[in-house]
Amino acid sequence: DVGEKTKLELTEEFGKEKVHFIQCDVTKEDDLKQLYDGCEEYFNGSVDIFCNNAGINHARGWRLCMDIDIMAVMAATELAFAKMDIRRGGKGGIILNTASIAGLMPGMSIEHTPYFVAKGAVVTLTRSLGQDKILKSTGVKVQCVCPHFADTNLLVDFFPGGRDFLAKAFGTPMTPEFVVDGFLKTLKYGRNGAAVVIQKDAPPFEIGIVPAAVLRLLGHWAKMMNQLFGYSYLQQSHQIMSVAISVLFFIFTIILLFSVL
Repeated sequence: DVGEKTKLELTEEFGKEKVHFIQCDVTKEDDLKQLYDGCEEYFNGSVDIFCNNAGINHARGWRLCMDIDIMAVMAATELAFAKMDIRRGGKGGIILNTASIAGLMPGMSIEHTPYFVAKGAVVTLTRSLGQDKILKSTGVKVQCVCPHFADTNLLVDFFPGGRDFLAKAFGTPMTPEFVVDGFLKTLKYGRNGAAVVIQKDAPPFEIGIVPAAVLRLLGHWAKMMNQLFGYSYLQQSHQIMSVAISVLFFIFTIILLFSVL
């Protein structure tokens, strides 16, 4: 009913030729295929942009949350890749996943954990498939948006007290229209593999990952701390100490060189 009602509203605004609605249970691969093929048939062309946007929160159980928020996203992404892949006769395209700010931080409670885990997996899926070598070979660009809390039905039972609790703890949620604006800007400006944060009163911004070179550097520092102080396990405080030692050593070396010259 909601889908048909929305279809009528959008049809009145944009015209029948630009709007279509297909009911889809994203946990069923046959439904996903019918959705994709139905869109191409109705609009008489290839899908250029595929959006994985369906989602629920943890309130209906962790298994269903994971089934919809990550397993269905993976299944739909696999389908879209197969259809768009230029190696298989496709024309390329963009897959834009809806993750969440929850995918970039630890969960706030045991109950919230499934949602945070699922959204974190969406971010990792996006970054894994959004590599330039994959884009070059398939013609498929992959991105995700990570909105902060927005005023949708997901908030109703996300927290005890719903929207009122959220407003007191984090401020008034973003409007869906503000999120849509960030969504469109991600499509226009976002890099391949980008995880883009949409946050109230700020333009969308990309959030980076730890490069492999940094991990190797941390490994060298860990070895240095083991040799200097005998540490067999390094916590973050030890890593900060190793960085400080390296910086001091660099400064000392520069001063020594200038004093010699």
